[in-house]
Amino acid sequence: MLDELGVPWRLSRAELAKRYGVRRDAAYGWKVIEIATPDLKNLIRPLSAQVFPQFSKAFPAVDFSGFSSWGSDVRENVRRTADQLTRWLGPAEAGNRHNTFRCEWSFGPASVALLGWPDDLQRGPRLKNSAHDRDRRLATACHIWIKTGFRPAASVIERGWLDSFEAIRPIAVAHDQTAEAVHNAAAEQSELEFVREPGPELANIFGHIGRSADGAALIFCHAQLYVIAAKDVLGFDVVRMLPAKGGGGSRLYVECVAHDRGAKPKRLFICSGDEPDGLNNVAAEIAEAFGKRCKLGDYIYDY
Repeated sequence: MLDELGVPWRLSRAELAKRYGVRRDAAYGWKVIEIATPDLKNLIRPLSAQVFPQFSKAFPAVDFSGFSSWGSDVRENVRRTADQLTRWLGPAEAGNRHNTFRCEWSFGPASVALLGWPDDLQRGPRLKNSAHDRDRRLATACHIWIKTGFRPAASVIERGWLDSFEAIRPIAVAHDQTAEAVHNAAAEQSELEFVREPGPELANIFGHIGRSADGAALIFCHAQLYVIAAKDVLGFDVVRMLPAKGGGGSRLYVECVAHDRGAKPKRLFICSGDEPDGLNNVAAEIAEAFGKRCKLGDYIYDY
């Protein structure tokens, strides 16, 4: 669909910005790369990709959004937008869900969602949105969200790392996370440089953290498959939380070098534990395996 609409979604963010420029959205104020799509009618805004420092310029944008409107009827705006997209995506039923009226398609990690917020589904006072003051059509418009599902394929070197994976220990995963779900989950835009498209090796890696046989890569998998060159690993951090409004627990992160010029290091979530000190030994073992620092954070209350 994006190919036929003329959206070059495979280009890197740097190439997109060079081709289309970067501007501030007139209503919302954030920076965007806008791409005209004449075949989509009644767009208030062109399809666009948001621009934030945490999104690597070396990788494609994987989320595009836009707004369409035929009038002040929220449901009609969603339905008429959906009618346009059936040409590419096939039919889908629109309906109420929680406080939205929506229509959705999903194809593995790729998806398209159309949403609106009808007045009759809202409970309590409406939250004020200054963007709606700047463009009143946005309050009743159909919001278009497109996820391409793109994840980089492993390079030849990375493929060797994955094939030689050696587990250090299991890691906890969410109750609804499975190896099959990883194949169908879209990656976070901010993590694309460390996420890889999963292959047959996933069965051996899911729910584990480990390294390549030569020790040149840190590899782990929960919601996504992460492959990080060991030279880019700065260290491991444990967030320790005491019970308060929440039940407490711990979270283990790895801090990595980000490769965009001037970019701050990135922190990637590895796993969580039920006790404030439940991941101390796990973090120490993994840090020792890579010869990196291990930092146990001060206790904080779980609010």
